[in-house]
Amino acid sequence: MTLSFRSQLLLFFISLLGFTLMAELWAVSQAADRATRVNAMRTLAVAERVFVSLLEESHQQQLYRTVHLSEDPAFRRAISTARLNTISSILVSHGQRLGADMVVLLEPHQGDVMTSTHSLASTLPQLREHLQASNEPFSGLVIAEQQPFQLVMVPVLTPNLIAWVGMGFVIDKALVNRFRDISNADISLLYRGDQTAMISSISTTQTPTWTDFSNGSFDQLVGQFERLLNDRGNLSRQRLLLVDDRQQLTLMLSVSLTKAKLIFSDMESQIVLISALGLMLAVFLTVMVARRLTAPINRLVRAAERIGRGDYEQLAVTRGSRELHVLSDTLNNMQRAIADREQHIRYQAQHDLLTGLPNRNQMNELFDQRRLDQPSAHFAVALIKVSNFDTLSDAYGMGIVDQMLQQVGQRFASSPTSAMTLGLIATDEFLLLSESFSSAADDPEQSFSDAVTLGFEQPFQCANLELQCEVRLAMVLCPAHAEQFEDTVRRGRITLAEARRTDQRSLVYDAGQEVRHLRQIKVTRRLQQALVNDGFSLLFQPQYDLKTKRVYSAEALIRWHDEELGAMFPDEFISLAEESGVITQITEWVFTQALEQMVRWQAAGYRIGVSINLSAKDILKDELIDSVIRQLDAHDFERSNLMLEITESALIADAERALFNLQRLYDAGVHLAMDDFGTGYSSLTQLKSMPVHELKIDKSFVMNLCNDKADQQIVRSTIDMAHHLGLSVIAEGVESLAASSLLGEMNCDAIQGYHLSRPIPAKALLAWVDYFEQAPLERLESTT
Repeated sequence: MTLSFRSQLLLFFISLLGFTLMAELWAVSQAADRATRVNAMRTLAVAERVFVSLLEESHQQQLYRTVHLSEDPAFRRAISTARLNTISSILVSHGQRLGADMVVLLEPHQGDVMTSTHSLASTLPQLREHLQASNEPFSGLVIAEQQPFQLVMVPVLTPNLIAWVGMGFVIDKALVNRFRDISNADISLLYRGDQTAMISSISTTQTPTWTDFSNGSFDQLVGQFERLLNDRGNLSRQRLLLVDDRQQLTLMLSVSLTKAKLIFSDMESQIVLISALGLMLAVFLTVMVARRLTAPINRLVRAAERIGRGDYEQLAVTRGSRELHVLSDTLNNMQRAIADREQHIRYQAQHDLLTGLPNRNQMNELFDQRRLDQPSAHFAVALIKVSNFDTLSDAYGMGIVDQMLQQVGQRFASSPTSAMTLGLIATDEFLLLSESFSSAADDPEQSFSDAVTLGFEQPFQCANLELQCEVRLAMVLCPAHAEQFEDTVRRGRITLAEARRTDQRSLVYDAGQEVRHLRQIKVTRRLQQALVNDGFSLLFQPQYDLKTKRVYSAEALIRWHDEELGAMFPDEFISLAEESGVITQITEWVFTQALEQMVRWQAAGYRIGVSINLSAKDILKDELIDSVIRQLDAHDFERSNLMLEITESALIADAERALFNLQRLYDAGVHLAMDDFGTGYSSLTQLKSMPVHELKIDKSFVMNLCNDKADQQIVRSTIDMAHHLGLSVIAEGVESLAASSLLGEMNCDAIQGYHLSRPIPAKALLAWVDYFEQAPLERLESTT
């Protein structure tokens, strides 16, 4: 039967409409599928970055706690002196306090296990390679007793390396479940602790029975597991976290495509409904329906594709029927849900989870954005360190200190500095980005410093406790001092170290600080090598008795000529030795060498004593005083010929301990001299309490003695005062016969300086003494 033209036309338009609707449905389905896969891949990539970031953040916290433990003097003393069972008890106790799941102590050189809560048979060779390569802390993932751990190893120094202490934190089901809740991605950790061991897994998804898998290498088994996930309708992504000859650990992230597609189900249902309605209305409104439905559906398809590309800014707006509006609303709801989830994941990756402040990565991005948006703008970056963080955490616990850190962020958010951006880049370090910074204002650095430290001045109320947060501030001006974020942070920390060394609350970076800092690090490192390689030498400067007219002693002066650095002056390396803690070793070396040299002189018939300098830190070391007294007992000589020179700064640090140790030396029979007299803040106050025999007038009062009436009055008064107290007086820095004569008229007891002799080697000293004592007065006159 032949159909009428109307029927044919109707059938044609119905068929055309049906084909069009089916094509649109297919296009939307394909776009939704592409969007699903793109979103799933983006979710996996973001989840991987979050996981790595969480591991790094956990590593920093664990490293800080383990380093803090290794630097604890009581812990070091326990490691140095305790028996093995006592060490195990102490180590387990510290590990429990720090929340560690595994604690281990390794022998310092060969890396043998001294004690451990877990078997390290498979991972021990890997640890040995690290500790034999460097004395720096390191961390990594290890498999112990078929469990994955994040292990941090830190050297225990006293200052010599006596052990390696490690803290391990297990990666368990609770951790991966918490990660899944954050990232909305399933996580599987596949690992094997030994080549002979069965592969194990920790997963938020259903895991297979590994015995059902075919035999093969670890990579083949991981590949089979990934294919299994794909067969279950998942999109997966893997990352190798640990691999060596014995152990393997792989991270497998997966997202269910089936679940991801559910968000498009409403949209597809609406399209089907629209298609059905369109077919029913095609008899009456075929052309109109085709025209009104095709355009909106195309817009929805483009919206779905835009969502698949990650563009969530524009909402899908569709004119037409209610069904199209419902579909548009569904698509928009899906778009908002995806955007909110990604924003949440991005927030977690860019902020500190405790305080909600931007973390180091976010501060880096903000810094770079500031430089990009305003390349010519000048602004200040403040690195703020809580200097009493360790004291507060030890006294009140980390929970209370965490509350304080949270209040810091809240206080800055509501303070006048709220226009600035505050971030937490380390456990006890904040970073503050200022707005524009004008150097034309009066003292702008101090004004900025005051504005920042104002937020820390008022005490913090935490659990009915009042905590005072003490901070040091380092300021770096950008781009004058640094143009890159890492350079800014590094120079801020260099400035913090300088502020701590000079005891300043705030300090602005100086262009020469980094050069000085690098040289100080190099000098400190070379000092250690000089001690090992016997790189020091001694010179002796004679001391002349103006009363007896004879050379009665010589001051031992250390010299250091380094192969790489050249001639090093004591003014530079002694202060660095005090800061690094090697000054006591240097003092012991000087004392031993000088004492043996004096004994040799006296055995050769020369009545020449020796004068040795002790630093302020040496006086406070009971071990050094014990060593000095033992060496005195080991030699036979007149102890009054040995003069130990000390400064009053030791009494400022710990007066009670310093006076106790000085009295021990005094009782041992050696003579004590107060060096650099007159340059301190409390010389007269401390003098009457210090058990000393002699005052040494500083060369700053002697070098211009002949021309400066004020210096003459000071020196004359000092000599008279010392004699009334029963002390002898020696003046250093004598460089002329006139100064020597004037000191003699002032009744000074002895002199020392270039007028008499420059510092000379021990071998040349006796020849010089023989030559000098033939006619000492003439020799003094001839040197002028």
